[in-house]
Amino acid sequence: MSEIWLNDDENDDDAFELPELKDFVPEKADSDTTKLAALEERLQTNSPLNSRSSPAIDERIFRIGPAFHECGSFLNFSINENTNEIQSVWFFFGLAIFICDEKRNETQNINELLLQLWIKKIQLKLHESGIAQQSDIVIKTNSFKLVFEHKNIPAKITLLFNASEALKRSQLIRLYTRLCPNMIKIGYLYNNLILTNPELHEFTNASLCYLIIHFLQQTERIGILHPSLLQSSSDLKINENLSNPSPKISTDSVAFLCYGFAKFYAAFNFEIFIIDIGKKELCFWTETDQSKKDAVGIRCSFSGKNLGKSISSKCLEKFVQKMKEIVVAFENGKEAEAFPADIEEFAKKPLPPKPKK
Repeated sequence: MSEIWLNDDENDDDAFELPELKDFVPEKADSDTTKLAALEERLQTNSPLNSRSSPAIDERIFRIGPAFHECGSFLNFSINENTNEIQSVWFFFGLAIFICDEKRNETQNINELLLQLWIKKIQLKLHESGIAQQSDIVIKTNSFKLVFEHKNIPAKITLLFNASEALKRSQLIRLYTRLCPNMIKIGYLYNNLILTNPELHEFTNASLCYLIIHFLQQTERIGILHPSLLQSSSDLKINENLSNPSPKISTDSVAFLCYGFAKFYAAFNFEIFIIDIGKKELCFWTETDQSKKDAVGIRCSFSGKNLGKSISSKCLEKFVQKMKEIVVAFENGKEAEAFPADIEEFAKKPLPPKPKK
């Protein structure tokens, strides 16, 4: 047995031996490592979540030139109050519209009256083309929306104009999906999870996307994209060179990333840290934040506003608990049950024939 002494005096009666290091090593360390390796291999290759995706939508609705990030769920649903089963499912999503100078490839600011005339023109075009069957123009302070129902598929679409912060967030999220293409599917699965759990409904799509990006950054899967990348870009021509030199890109599977996301936020200290995808290091609540502190801090990359302001302490508690449950489900091979496919399977069913007039 080796001896380690606390001082150089070999005759010091108060000196004592430290036990051998192996006495402090948990007996099941090798076993735990083997289990984790086996879990990772299964999730990377054989999990049923890896083949899950959102039902296809009619891409004709994208031909009016929106910028969109696709991350999240396009689905919404209603429940039959008598049977408590899904009775209808429809696509529901927003598209952020940029008005650009095509030659200069930069966004343009126009007066509100002209913008309203253009929105009206788009509305008429949607009806003339047989895409929209019902539509409304909604005008609020610094916000213009065209909301319409698709004529041939069960879909409700919001076109959002003149909301620069929301548009930039959407663009930034889209850039991040290029660094991690599976981020789109992760957002879809977790957004559906939120939809099917009413106690989590205070989480918005934007806040969820920021949580996913933050997790990918903190686990060294992707890097930081500076918001300045968006300053002179438009639509789908957004800076192809995302960073210099080449960006870090994640290739992990959907299932492995979903597991990592749940494990990360099951242990995340929301009381101390806030989510800021513009910084590599973890950010603390500041003194200013503390004076009006919310349950969750998710800092907008452009306005600095808290995207998690609507999330209550009770909702956050439910979210953390749900993440812990999902971790256990993955480790027991039951992740498919944690992310039920009821909504998407219902949505894939053929539509009933329309009644004859």
